[in-house]
Amino acid sequence: MKQYFLLLTVFYAKAFDPALMDQLRALNLPNPSYPKSTKAITQSNLSNSATNMYQIRQSGRYYLESPLQAYPSGTNRNVIKIDNSNVTLDLNGMAITHLNSHIGINAIDITSGVSNIIIMNGFINKVTDIGINVGSNCHNIRILNVGISNCKGGGIQAASSNNIYLENVDISNCTGGGTNATGTGDAIGLYMTGCTGFTVKDSNFRYNQEDAGSKNGYGAQLVTCADGLVENCNFSSNSGQIGGGLSAKTNCTAIEFKKCKFNNNNGAGGIASGVEINTCQDLNFTECEASSNTAASGNAVQGFFDSAGTGNRFSQCKARYNNSTAAVSCGFKFDSSTSESIIDRCMILNNKSTTSGNVYGIHLANNVISSQVTKNFLINNTCLGTGNNYGYYDATAADPGTSTLLLGNIAYGQGACSPDDDENLDNSTSGNYYFQLAGTVGKYDGSPKGMILEQNIGLIGFFQDSGDPERLTDTTANSYDNISIYRKT
Repeated sequence: MKQYFLLLTVFYAKAFDPALMDQLRALNLPNPSYPKSTKAITQSNLSNSATNMYQIRQSGRYYLESPLQAYPSGTNRNVIKIDNSNVTLDLNGMAITHLNSHIGINAIDITSGVSNIIIMNGFINKVTDIGINVGSNCHNIRILNVGISNCKGGGIQAASSNNIYLENVDISNCTGGGTNATGTGDAIGLYMTGCTGFTVKDSNFRYNQEDAGSKNGYGAQLVTCADGLVENCNFSSNSGQIGGGLSAKTNCTAIEFKKCKFNNNNGAGGIASGVEINTCQDLNFTECEASSNTAASGNAVQGFFDSAGTGNRFSQCKARYNNSTAAVSCGFKFDSSTSESIIDRCMILNNKSTTSGNVYGIHLANNVISSQVTKNFLINNTCLGTGNNYGYYDATAADPGTSTLLLGNIAYGQGACSPDDDENLDNSTSGNYYFQLAGTVGKYDGSPKGMILEQNIGLIGFFQDSGDPERLTDTTANSYDNISIYRKT
């Protein structure tokens, strides 16, 4: 395939981004044997009365010579159907557009079991189901430089396939309700289930909004997927009854997320999350951001949410300006049964709730097991009405070997705290807490015996006017070597 890309670069040089071509050459992909012919697809080739309005039955190279405007005569149709392996479809800067109201129309459908498919360089608009549907058990599917918008079902859907590669893909304004999409009616830009060995790079999944008022909206949803890389992608401004940038659930495992944004998502009638994880393992988020997510009044908002996950890691991430009204707001929340997860060197600040509702920079629920919270900044996480303010809240019990390592964190500005000689670093009468340890606390003494609590700092008042450092102590444990720095009066 490396030689194939070089040949295609010469043939269609005007249609390619040279930088993208350099990246593709570097992949050193296998070299399937393609026929030499190239076939043009024009408007006149479409059969509006056929189930597959244009059907690709033979391996080869195909390109759009003109935009395609589909007027299907019935429901549940495909504008282009790819029925064989070793096919390249170059949209050639053109658009495939569906122009009547028949439901269940896919722009491009890839039949199950094929391999070595490339779709590139163009646009898909207004289909009433899925922009690009990848059948089950496909291998080596490449989607490059493609914009998909205003689809009723979803942008791209793939099931039980491996080695899917997306780069420079933009999916926006999908509205949900397609007849063949996900089966839920949700508005989802990218939906993958049972896929392995996938890569998604430099792509946008945004403004996907469920319009029926009762379903959910996500930039992307991954179900039982494994061994993936998602890098430099934007999952933002998606909305639904429950709204989120990313939903990963049902045993997704070993997926890397690097430098991705999950911002400005909205729950129109339910919870909103930048990232929502449920029962997944070994997901790694590095230099990602979940900020400015909002929900309707009375519904919680979370930047990063993990329920019943194992070994998930969040490193050098940001959770900022997540805002609820009359409900809980969290920068990070680990729900019950989450275990062995890590929050490290993250910036968690200015998460808010208006009128009422507690606000947490980090919230660890009861039965969270053996997690680590290290070297984070927890700043100005506050309720603007009636509610408690927490930089860090930990409800885990200190059973042997199960509680949290809380090390080297700095908290500031969670309401009007006062220095207090206990492990909570709080003014309990005001409901403001820098570090609130709601579970039973034990001191680590060389054997697993509860919480390891070391070298955390609460900055109270103005740092430049600080008094002498005050060491926190507790009557049931020795000194924790945590410091409260407070303004001298």
